[in-house]
Amino acid sequence: MIEPTSFQAIGWMAVIVFSAAGGVNQVSAAIERWRGRPSAELLEKEMQQANARLVKLEAEIKELEKRMATDRNEASERRRKIYEKIEDMRSEVKEDIKGIHSRLDLIFQTSARP
Repeated sequence: MIEPTSFQAIGWMAVIVFSAAGGVNQVSAAIERWRGRPSAELLEKEMQQANARLVKLEAEIKELEKRMATDRNEASERRRKIYEKIEDMRSEVKEDIKGIHSRLDLIFQTSARP
């Protein structure tokens, strides 16, 4: 029998402890696979894929923000042109109304004379 204080006995005990720890680890990994829990490697891979999608989405959002700003500026320019056109039309209508009033005044003045 091996003496309990010898280095050989201590070495065998270390081998037994490490083997038991490895066996427990393997059994727990098998149980996790059996229960359907994803492994750490799978979770890490999914996290990297999610991060890649996040970076891509952030880039798309920045591009959309730039396009929105450009569209906003273009819309402001179009709006300004529309208001200018409306103002031009108002002034034209105003002049037309003044002309109509002048003609009506003439008609009333000539028809009022007997």
